[in-house]
Amino acid sequence: MLLEALVAGRPAIATGCCGYAAHIRSADAGAVLPEPFEQADLNAALSGLLSGELAGPGARALAYAEAHPELHGMHGAIADHLEELASA
Repeated sequence: MLLEALVAGRPAIATGCCGYAAHIRSADAGAVLPEPFEQADLNAALSGLLSGELAGPGARALAYAEAHPELHGMHGAIADHLEELASA
C-alpha cells in the first residue's frame, strides 16, 4: 500500500520499522515515525499532512516513482513470491 501511495503521488505515513519506510524517507513524500511508536507522533504527522504543513509530498512522491520504475511492479513480484511459497 505504501508503494502504491508513492506511485499514485500520495503522501504516506509509516513507522520506522516498516520495510518500505526507506522509500518514503528517500522520496520525502510523507512521514516516517520514530520507534518506539508514540500516538502523539502519528497525530502530529497526520495534522501536518492535513494542514499542508508538509507541503509537496505528492509531487515528490511522483518524482521518486518516476525515477524508480521498479516500484511499479513490486506488488506483482510479491504476489508471485507468495504464490510460490503457498504451493511449496
